[in-house]
Amino acid sequence: MTQKLILFVILFCYSFINVFSQWIEISPIGRKEKVFSLDIKAKNNGVSVSNYSRILDTIVLAGWSSTKGAIFLSKNGGKNWEIWETPTFFPFSIQFLDTNKLFVCGYNFLYDNSEVKIFDFFGNEVLGFNFDGQSLPYNKNFFDCLVDSCEVFACGYGGSLFRYKVSDNSWEQIWVDSNSVFTKLKKYKFHSTNGDISVLFLLGGKSYFSQNKIFFSDPETLQWSSVYDFKNNYPGISITDFWFYSWDYSLNFPIGLVVGFLDDTLLILQTVPEERSFKKIYYEQTILHPLGIYLSENTSEIIVVFDDGKILLGKNFGDNWTYIEERISKQLTGVKFFTLQSSDLLPEISWQKLIVYGFGRDGFVAKYEKDQSLGVEIRKYFSNCEADRLEVYNLLGQVVYQGSYPFVDYEEFVKICRSGIFLVVKKANGIPCEVRSYIHY
Repeated sequence: MTQKLILFVILFCYSFINVFSQWIEISPIGRKEKVFSLDIKAKNNGVSVSNYSRILDTIVLAGWSSTKGAIFLSKNGGKNWEIWETPTFFPFSIQFLDTNKLFVCGYNFLYDNSEVKIFDFFGNEVLGFNFDGQSLPYNKNFFDCLVDSCEVFACGYGGSLFRYKVSDNSWEQIWVDSNSVFTKLKKYKFHSTNGDISVLFLLGGKSYFSQNKIFFSDPETLQWSSVYDFKNNYPGISITDFWFYSWDYSLNFPIGLVVGFLDDTLLILQTVPEERSFKKIYYEQTILHPLGIYLSENTSEIIVVFDDGKILLGKNFGDNWTYIEERISKQLTGVKFFTLQSSDLLPEISWQKLIVYGFGRDGFVAKYEKDQSLGVEIRKYFSNCEADRLEVYNLLGQVVYQGSYPFVDYEEFVKICRSGIFLVVKKANGIPCEVRSYIHY
């Protein structure tokens, strides 16, 4: 009787549609600059649903044409854009530094070296740094930057990483691989029973157009090691993007995926930690070029976006693959993924959304959205839940996962809860203190 009642409550509470939206163009009108980077103000979890539309409204772009660079700022979701031109500065990457400043890195063609500028929201340059070998080490170009709390990292030519400390406006050069040009910089926070770990990753290669190595750092980002050199087993491959979602502590190796292109063949590779290598899980001859890869732990879906707007969807960690035919008016040259979460919907609904921004030539920008998961809290035993254990039940009342809390084995949890409706029970000293129902598809 209890199980029937719980099932009724879940079915009554859920109203959920598993669909992608369509690409929605939000481009600044009449521009000729190619967009190289995009950032949004709301990048963190814990998004308030009541403020969801407002916080997604603030978007920044960085790009340039053959004659000038430009920064684009929209405070209303792309309906209107403020444009600041930078005649000698070609920006490649832009990030929100804080609530009212922007960090932009790229190339100064007049002096033939890297340059970094910090702007306020009115287009005023607050600080500028010229890497000309005098006050700062010479560096030819920065291709990517990453804001991490009170530090910023920038990478490009020269085989090194540059770290900027906001507190004292100081720079530090960190050597990684003198034979590499770095084009992509990412940081992931991994959860496991061994604790949390944050790891910085770099994608590099011998040239800007041929990326075939991934590196990772120690927690201080001073010592760097190679995750894998793909040219050893895949000669001629160019890696486009990677997405890591877990970390093998015993082998000191990430768990996740990369997407690349070899001649006319799309390759999606998955890590094999015990061999410290990668294996093919999908390949296909195609003229389309992959731009980015993302893996949703909640839904066990792999998402690959192509330059024509088409999306390749891998269900169940890549067991089944299908295409979503969504075309766009102009070719994309880059994409960026953002995941937003909330827990303040009523009645006690948790929600997660994936937002994909694509960008390209002539100032083209488009947005794509996808709901990922929705959970409804069906009962709360008491408000102060200092849980020490977590149990997951299926609708038959069977325990499908149990472990200590908050040190949940998230990788195992995701594999078990790949699809269906589950009850997640938190316990304190053996007594249930919170029960949530979750649906994953």
